[in-house]
Amino acid sequence: MAYEWDSRKYLVAIDNANIGQPQHARYGVLPFVKIVHSDALDTNDFDKPFPFDEEPEIIYGLSRERLYARFGEKLPTSFYDNFRYLGALKFIVYQNSIWRQYNAFDETFEKSYTEKCSEETLESLKSLDLKKLEFIFEGAKDRRFLIQILERRDQVVNFLEQKK
Repeated sequence: MAYEWDSRKYLVAIDNANIGQPQHARYGVLPFVKIVHSDALDTNDFDKPFPFDEEPEIIYGLSRERLYARFGEKLPTSFYDNFRYLGALKFIVYQNSIWRQYNAFDETFEKSYTEKCSEETLESLKSLDLKKLEFIFEGAKDRRFLIQILERRDQVVNFLEQKK
């Protein structure tokens, strides 16, 4: 996005790091990104919101054996074969899927958010709507990610307005 202020033009970045990947996020906190779905997880929670307030599970010293000990036959063999076993895994099991919080243990990782912005930027964010996104992403076959962009926009706007 761009806006003009004091006779200068400024660009505003929208965090699209995981655009197109199912995720659940709260502004200012690392998102939970869906890494695998299996009906065998049988979570029975499709009527509930994402459990942000629950303590995520963690598997330290991540290995095939430890991951298999937690999920066993509930996940396909191909998942275990292709998973990158590095460090630790911080996750939530929700809606028959595992949602991973990437970079959860990297203290040097900088989260992409701000606690303040100009009124012009805030107004630009507020003016972003589905019609504008459809124009920007003309020809997109799956518009669900446009709704996700608007949800994220709402998180940013609500957070910034609370900081006023």
